[in-house]
Amino acid sequence: MPTCCAHCLPACARWSKWRRARSGARNVGRAWTAEEESTLVAAFKSGDFLADIAARHGRTVRAIEARLERLGLLTPDQRSTHDSFVQPAPAGAPRPRPP
Repeated sequence: MPTCCAHCLPACARWSKWRRARSGARNVGRAWTAEEESTLVAAFKSGDFLADIAARHGRTVRAIEARLERLGLLTPDQRSTHDSFVQPAPAGAPRPRPP
């Protein structure tokens, strides 16, 4: 994907969503339901592979990891996609340690 500037960012975001949707992730952009979250948590805790969980939920591995991080089940350092939804700390700021 090309480097974006402020005026073309919305177009690039639409292209990115379209590309993810074409990957077979049928639920790209859809809100998570409470039932879907509980199924996700159960599958994760039982040791299912993230790729298998993603396929069952019709989402990308990146989306699965982001939701698990939001639910407190993964830390940013544990993600394979390395694209945390948490904003990076300013340079020089101490990094919080995982519990």
